[in-house]
Amino acid sequence: MIEVIIVVSLLAALLAISVPALKASTGANLRQAGSELASTLRYTYQEAALTNVSMRMAYDLDNNTWWVEAADGEALMFRNRDERDAFSEFMEKKRESDERVREEAERRRAGAKNEQQIMQEIFGELAPEGGAPSGGMGGLLGGLLGGGATGAAERGGEFNPNEFRPVGEQGQLDDDVFKPRELPSGVRFLGVWTPQYEEILEPMDEFTREAMLEQDSEERQWTIAYTHAFPGGYLEDSVVYLTDDDGNSVISLTVEPLLGRVDLVYGQVDPPDLRDREQR
Repeated sequence: MIEVIIVVSLLAALLAISVPALKASTGANLRQAGSELASTLRYTYQEAALTNVSMRMAYDLDNNTWWVEAADGEALMFRNRDERDAFSEFMEKKRESDERVREEAERRRAGAKNEQQIMQEIFGELAPEGGAPSGGMGGLLGGLLGGGATGAAERGGEFNPNEFRPVGEQGQLDDDVFKPRELPSGVRFLGVWTPQYEEILEPMDEFTREAMLEQDSEERQWTIAYTHAFPGGYLEDSVVYLTDDDGNSVISLTVEPLLGRVDLVYGQVDPPDLRDREQR
């Protein structure tokens, strides 16, 4: 009994020492994560202005990772979720239209080959590229065979905004600051707010995650939020929430859009009132 009492006493003493140390370590990790995110956001804001390239910070809320992406071309930001949804619907219709244009181009190309073969049989020689033999009969035969302008564009319009790649791909900026990172142990994303989401975007719950993982890999969609930085000196209005595993401690990263300033606030702050922003 004496030995048991001694062992239990030692375990209690060790537990009393380790629990505060663990809490202190988790708190330090939370502060470290907030500082790293804030520094990277500020650096992204500065780099977008210096390189004249639109950039964005990506937060994978489900896997607690984050990285920086650079735009391949034009980048757009929306004032609210309705505008973002309307634009997404427009781009989906555009992709469908572009696909129809490509299919029509393939049919025309196949028709041009058939016309060329027929003219070769008629004239006994290979027609020049484009389907018209030397001699001026191409226009007539082309009209009769449904040809004519067989060089239809293979693609639709070139307007494809908001195409981003992680920094470092295909000769883009390569810097240790922009490498993909994982939040420290004991720290996770609680959510992200921007005007494009209207409400705080949160990680999926365990049931939604399990259901998503049962889908095919190409159909899986993780919860990813973004903060955009534009060359004109504008950092998208955002609030990023970090917490510990227990959800007891929260740090909020708030963005001052025009100044590119990022502040760390202890506790979960409310998203800003956009009407106040517009009045400024």
